[in-house]
Amino acid sequence: MAHLFEKQNILQSLSFVPAVLLFGGYLYYQYYKTGYPFAFSIAQVGWYKTSTFPLLSLFNRSDFGSQFNSVYTILTMAFAVYHYKKFSLSENVLIWLFILLPLSAGTTISMARYIAIIFPLFIVLYKNANLLKNKWVLVFCLLALHLFSLYPWLINHPLAY
Repeated sequence: MAHLFEKQNILQSLSFVPAVLLFGGYLYYQYYKTGYPFAFSIAQVGWYKTSTFPLLSLFNRSDFGSQFNSVYTILTMAFAVYHYKKFSLSENVLIWLFILLPLSAGTTISMARYIAIIFPLFIVLYKNANLLKNKWVLVFCLLALHLFSLYPWLINHPLAY
């Protein structure tokens, strides 16, 4: 326990201070605006988010957005399972974290946004980029796919909340 407070450990820990200060500032801002520092946690209820087993989040609402996001999530999961050998263990863990953690919130309301960020197709295409003569074509296609998958979020469409 004594070596916990050595100068080297304290100096290395200073890199975390800005994050703690920023989070404290965010809590103060929420307190100033709403009277409650943890208002972000209460807001989750408005988006129908409650902790649950991830797969129970699929098809649990009857609106079009939830049904679409459930199908989109299942297709992404199938793609990730089909191509799991092309990924390293760390990539597989990252992909499944970005799929299962948002699903554990009890809704598929934000899945399109989460999947757009770490969609396994982008990783597969990048790994096969050495097969292309012109890699800029791949970069353009990936950018176009990424913008297309984020388009509902960019225009503030309920499908992407």
